Amino acid sequence: MNLKTWLKDKDSTPGSWESEEIVNCINMSRKVMFIVSESFLDIGWSSFAVQMAITHAFHNHRQGSIVVIIKDELPLDKLPNEIKNIWWCIEHCRWPEDETNDEIILSKLCNVLKISNIIE
Repeated sequence: MNLKTWLKDKDSTPGSWESEEIVNCINMSRKVMFIVSESFLDIGWSSFAVQMAITHAFHNHRQGSIVVIIKDELPLDKLPNEIKNIWWCIEHCRWPEDETNDEIILSKLCNVLKISNIIE
């Protein structure tokens, strides 16, 4: 599938500024995906990352580069205002309730990322 990810706890360089890491990763990305859950809403850096992704997307005329996946049956009205304000120009879907079905999850991700599904 040739996807690269950046996970803060796994991929951050010790001693580096988190804000710099976020901005660098966004700048190097074709798509920026946010998995929005209750815990995502509680993390302070999430808002910064969303704002930086939006700024980058609009500055570079790449509004379709932001992907939002809503998890935990989160109601849309709980989404951050930054996401609600650009809802019309981002890719989005809901994470399936049955998290044990990898095929459904992979199919949804492939669809929203607009890549070929490798499941045969």
